Amino acid sequence: MKQKLNIDKQLKFRGNVVKTFMTKYKLGQLKFYSKIVNLLYKGKAKTKKFNYRQEYINRQDGSKLRICIYTPKQPKTNMVGLLWMHGGGYAVGSPEVDIGFYKEFMSVSDCVIVAPDYTLSIKKPYPSALEDCYLALTWLKDNTTNLNINDSQIFIGGDSAGGGLCAALSLYARDKAEINIAFQMPIYPMIDCRETSTSKNNVAPVWNTKNNKMAWQLYLGKLWGTENVPKYASPSLETDYSNLPTTLTYVGDLEPFLDETKTYVENLKKAGVKVLFEIYNGCYHGFDIVCLKAKVSQKARKFLRDGFVYATQNCFKNQPKKLEQNKEEIKHKSDDKESENSKIISNKIIEKFKNKEKLNFYEFLVVLNEGIELQFCYNNLKYSIIKFGSEVKLFDFGNKKLTNYKSLEDFENSAIINGENLKIIWGNVTDLDYAD
Repeated sequence: MKQKLNIDKQLKFRGNVVKTFMTKYKLGQLKFYSKIVNLLYKGKAKTKKFNYRQEYINRQDGSKLRICIYTPKQPKTNMVGLLWMHGGGYAVGSPEVDIGFYKEFMSVSDCVIVAPDYTLSIKKPYPSALEDCYLALTWLKDNTTNLNINDSQIFIGGDSAGGGLCAALSLYARDKAEINIAFQMPIYPMIDCRETSTSKNNVAPVWNTKNNKMAWQLYLGKLWGTENVPKYASPSLETDYSNLPTTLTYVGDLEPFLDETKTYVENLKKAGVKVLFEIYNGCYHGFDIVCLKAKVSQKARKFLRDGFVYATQNCFKNQPKKLEQNKEEIKHKSDDKESENSKIISNKIIEKFKNKEKLNFYEFLVVLNEGIELQFCYNNLKYSIIKFGSEVKLFDFGNKKLTNYKSLEDFENSAIINGENLKIIWGNVTDLDYAD
């Protein structure tokens, strides 16, 4: 029996037109569409209301990440810095495509928007896109002075897959404890790789069950269909929503992401996070992009603008300078010249570890630096790590493999666990304890 959709009258025509052209969501079609998007949008400002420029920043592998930077014609001091991630099912899209969202934010507040041209899943699967977004976030933080940004007002946001990256980036930044995010806007986010009651058998325009399944397969790559999907790939897998930033989101009631967005909001609220949330009836995915002039779209965009203004006035979070200083001390300190302050910090972290409290990655390094042999599990495999002199030794019990790292810094930057960067997957490590 064909599913009947009660689509808002102003959204119906364009929705059906889009649905006609989105019947096939295959790799070849996506690559072709990506080329068209680049031809139409890449490197083009699409507005004269504010400034636009591009920069290229270095990835660890030596390649370049393109970022688009939008600034007011007459910039002020202490502006909000917003990292925005475009949508497109993780597979297609470009930063310039989301110019409509940038206009909304710029219309109500002087702000600086940085939008990364992150790696698409048609080129590389997870974690490439997330790594690019964190690199762009780090660049934004490091350039707050040059960009006249108040570093206590670093915001992030994105729509659809960009909303998924936004939610993932919030978790990742919280767990790494290097950058504090004051506010996030994951708009109708793509965050759950599992089927929900609204993502299953969904035939709505723009985005449906078939599109969603194909997009997740491309994004997760070899992780698709396994129990090893990290929470940073599918944020709905997270169980700890504490210490996340104030959140604004909205979603249509006909789209696949309805249930996962509602659950995400409920989990944030249970963890004590302030949430601004709306559900719009008769709306499919991306309704406010497809039919911007529709009354319900204008209502949603007003909610977005008002929420953004609220955040500019109320959401602040200082950057963790002390933690960064401590990180440098961990890297460079010698046993005979350790400062009293560093000893106090180290003792507190070791006590936290002994009490079985969750450690972020850099707190783990503190414990490791004390020469304590540690064991933990990841994907049902057991590992042992110990710092011996200046070297760090990692033993993989499952594969009976010993890896030596010449220094703690070398270990921090290049430790690989089961083919994945330890720093990235740290939030999924379990059973961290003393070696037996």
